[in-house]
Amino acid sequence: MAGAGIPDGDAMARALSQAAVDGGWGNGTALSVPAAPPVGPPATTNNAVCVLRS
Repeated sequence: MAGAGIPDGDAMARALSQAAVDGGWGNGTALSVPAAPPVGPPATTNNAVCVLRS
């Protein structure tokens, strides 16, 4: 069982490339992606570690 548990980078690259082509990228059309969710108010915290980092 050679290579068990090790990701196959070539297979992942082929899968990503095929997904991009299937999505319309590379055939002269714009690649469409879903819109980002609306931006909400900034998060607040009372964690002392977060205060020290900001």
